[in-house]
Amino acid sequence: MWYLVLALAFGSPCDIPAVTEPTAAFESFFQEEWVPAGVAVLGTSLNDGILTVDVSEEILNYGGNAFEAELVAELAAIAATVPGAEHFSLTIEGQRSPLAEGYIIEGMSLQQVRNTN
Repeated sequence: MWYLVLALAFGSPCDIPAVTEPTAAFESFFQEEWVPAGVAVLGTSLNDGILTVDVSEEILNYGGNAFEAELVAELAAIAATVPGAEHFSLTIEGQRSPLAEGYIIEGMSLQQVRNTN
């Protein structure tokens, strides 16, 4: 449950307003300067409380555990603002794949992220 600690360290998702269009929220995030360049949101879906975001392989263009920890925390914070999303998964080019330093986001509980305030 290290993502709970990360959420505490990098800010509270409760400060972020709820989003009604998850694709736009994630696309906006991937335009930030510190995020790897060229990451595209290939799609989002919300099924049975599981928000899945599919992104391009450019998300892997970084290195370092600290960077990955912040990336995971930020993605979880955005996911936690989506109404109806209880869990969060990230796919890369349609595949369940680890991020550059090995973390896999699959079925992450967003309740824990929301309760970090």
